[in-house]
Amino acid sequence: AVAVASRSGRVAIVGGGPAGLAAAYRLTQLGFRPTLFDAEAALGGVLRTGIPTYRLPRDVLDREVLAIVARGVDLRLGQRLDREVMSRLPRDFDAVILATGLQSLRDVDGPRTELAGVEQGIHFLRRVNVEGDVRLSGRVVVLGGGNTAMDCARSALRVGAERVTVAYRRTRDEMPAIREEVDEAMAEGVAFEFLRAPIGYEGEGRVRAVALAEVDL
Repeated sequence: AVAVASRSGRVAIVGGGPAGLAAAYRLTQLGFRPTLFDAEAALGGVLRTGIPTYRLPRDVLDREVLAIVARGVDLRLGQRLDREVMSRLPRDFDAVILATGLQSLRDVDGPRTELAGVEQGIHFLRRVNVEGDVRLSGRVVVLGGGNTAMDCARSALRVGAERVTVAYRRTRDEMPAIREEVDEAMAEGVAFEFLRAPIGYEGEGRVRAVALAEVDL
């Protein structure tokens, strides 16, 4: 909740993802003109950095963001706030909303994760969605069974991978990914290995193989 003395109060929002944008929209409805801080050069958060364009076209995202900003939102983009700046915000504003997200990365299992080519899915998606000009070749293994794994697998195909295999430690029935996403991945040619868990990576300087163990539920 936002507690301010009047609608003329100054409100800061830290984070321009879905939560920050929703807060900005609601505040403008209430008559405030919030100031929104974000480390990226463009708003959207995980909608821009983590959701592939085939699922969320960027023109749609840009249109929605522009509609919110046009209601009266001051932007401070490209600013990653450090401890010193954060400590000043309560003095400079009447209220502060922290909407930096709750995303936490799981460690990649197994030894030799330092090999080039072993990468967190969120980092890979950011490179594809934001940095662009990402090309893959050969075979790609995606570890996991959630929506991020499906996005990585389908994105890998789109940037040149010859074969993509998803390895998941449970069965399809236990996969947390949206069922339609799994169906579409299969239709696009993604292979699935169920009841498989990674136990190590092989290669000299760069990963060349993933060792998978057969497991039970």
